[in-house]
Amino acid sequence: MADEQDKSQKTEDPTQKRLEEARKKGDIAKSQDVPIWFLMMATAGIMAAAGPLAAMIADPLARIMDHPHAFRLTNGGAQQLVGSLLASLAMPMLVIFAVIAIAGVLGHVVQSRPLWTGEKIKPDLAKLSPMKGLQRMFGMQGWVNLLKSIAKMAAIAGAMMYAVWPEATAISESGRLDPSGLLSMTQVIAGRLLLAAIVVVGIIAGADFIYQRWSFMQRMRMSRQDVKDEVKQQEGDPHVRARLRQIRLERSRK
Repeated sequence: MADEQDKSQKTEDPTQKRLEEARKKGDIAKSQDVPIWFLMMATAGIMAAAGPLAAMIADPLARIMDHPHAFRLTNGGAQQLVGSLLASLAMPMLVIFAVIAIAGVLGHVVQSRPLWTGEKIKPDLAKLSPMKGLQRMFGMQGWVNLLKSIAKMAAIAGAMMYAVWPEATAISESGRLDPSGLLSMTQVIAGRLLLAAIVVVGIIAGADFIYQRWSFMQRMRMSRQDVKDEVKQQEGDPHVRARLRQIRLERSRK
């Protein structure tokens, strides 16, 4: 009851100072689905560039197979061969890791300006309480989060099924295809599945970000007394300032 009364009194929008203080503690509006969407986009980009990346790996292997006599396994030849193979893998793997890392960072940066704080990783004894943990798991918010996760998975699964349904006949007859045809069909189906997932997750991420932003601003709302107290802290007690002005005025008249 006391919490409800306290919430009913918070009718004022949060001040910039309150938002900045929350930010310093790592408390910001953030959707966990936005980074997932960026990672899925990165995956799509990697799949689109799979041909060039595969060529970067295959070319050194082809040279080794075409000219096996050029590589001797004695007198350091084995080390040279292994070094050549690792070098051929280094650049493609570096590109893949870089794309994934950039996507992960962008997924957070687009929601809020860069934030570096240790508040979130500080030990919190309250979080270690078994009772608190059970409340988080089986409380109302825990059930809401579970239902949201189920709804998201159902939406993604439904979209993916809808995307590949036109290929149902081709999939059932895939046993008759040669390796090249099977690879081509697999690429088409994988592309359809990924595109469907990207569209659905993009919609979910956008809606969740809007909700998280609204929920955060509601949580940051202040009562009129909170606003007055903050003004006093920043500008000083008005009664004290009035008294000081009166003293200065009296001294100037002497």
